[in-house]
Amino acid sequence: MTSITNNKKFYIASGVALVVILLAFFGIAGELFVHVDAGERVVVQYPTGKLAVISTPGSFNWRGFGSVERFPRSTQYWFSLKNDEGSKNDESIKTRFNDGATGYVSGSIRFDYPADDSTFLDLYKTYRNQDAIAQQLVGQCMTKAVYMTGPLMSSKESYSDRRNELINDIEDQAINGVYKTTTTQVEVEDPITQTKKWINAVKIDTDPKTGQPLRQEVSPLIRFGIKPYNLNINEIRYDKVVEDQIAAQQAAIMQVQTAIAKSKEAEQEKLTTIANGEAQAAKAKWAQEVLKAQAVTEADQEAEVQKTNAERDKVVAETAATQRLNVAKLDHQAAEETKLRDIALGEGQAKAKELAMQANGALEQKLDAWVKAQTAWAEGLAQYRGSITPAVITGNSTGTNSGGNAFEQFMSLLAAKTAKDLALDISVTQPSAAK
Repeated sequence: MTSITNNKKFYIASGVALVVILLAFFGIAGELFVHVDAGERVVVQYPTGKLAVISTPGSFNWRGFGSVERFPRSTQYWFSLKNDEGSKNDESIKTRFNDGATGYVSGSIRFDYPADDSTFLDLYKTYRNQDAIAQQLVGQCMTKAVYMTGPLMSSKESYSDRRNELINDIEDQAINGVYKTTTTQVEVEDPITQTKKWINAVKIDTDPKTGQPLRQEVSPLIRFGIKPYNLNINEIRYDKVVEDQIAAQQAAIMQVQTAIAKSKEAEQEKLTTIANGEAQAAKAKWAQEVLKAQAVTEADQEAEVQKTNAERDKVVAETAATQRLNVAKLDHQAAEETKLRDIALGEGQAKAKELAMQANGALEQKLDAWVKAQTAWAEGLAQYRGSITPAVITGNSTGTNSGGNAFEQFMSLLAAKTAKDLALDISVTQPSAAK
């Protein structure tokens, strides 16, 4: 029983000792190791005085009971008059313009810490923490750059005409060092009162060979490897009198701009009216040109049609004339052929008749003429109503009454006479006896 009790006490004591050891370990672990975030760098100053820059992200970077100072790799420096940008206090930077007006420049600029360890350690040895770097290094460079930029222009120019130049000059002087300048007195006209006044005009000195601005000194930001960029000016607050002048000037400018705008609007309306009139005139003109072109086209088409019809009629007429000529030629040739045929036929018939007449002494013709002559006498005698022979005949050699034969004798005489005239022998020739 006693043994069990002793074992139990031993385990309890061992557990307590382990807890104490763990607590002691974790209590001093923070002094042995340091956690480094990806967006920061850490400077460790060991008890021996040695400095080291730790850039590797992680929780087990050796610290060795040294002191630790953390720095972001990149951060924003604010010099803003707004309470929601940077500090709640007004941190704008004051400057004075060459017309004597003052202004308060509000904005911000971003900057990166040096990348190499030696420059980083030099920066650390000089300023020790990021607040001191922001206020004593970056802040002072920005203040000097803003202050030295104001005299390069008037408050009006910074408000409007040369606003971009103001930003560029501030950034350039902050990064590379402030300009060497020369101040002269010049007479200018006040834009509000229209009165003449003298102001200090500041001119940047430049290198005669390169034309680049000369610097009073190299910017400390270059020495310590600080790389500022992305300067943003969100507001410039002027003295009330300047604000009133700017407001009045802006009102005057707006009136002028309004008048110019109205003038331009009227001029534009005039031009629009003229343009519309010209467009309408051109439209009407081209409408007439279209009608003219259509009329010309129609006339040309009609002329072409008439020309085509005339050429067609000419071809038709020439074809018809050619056809008629050809028909006439054929008719002439046919008539010639008919004439030759008729001549040949007549000559043939005449020759045949001649030969026939030669063969029979024109007996047929003579008989025909004799028959016609006898017919004529007979028909004429038939029509005669008087006495053909004497009513009293005294007698004849025959001693008979020959009154009935006198007519026959008359007819025989006529027949004989006709036959004689025709050289026709109507007597029947007896064939001679055969010898």
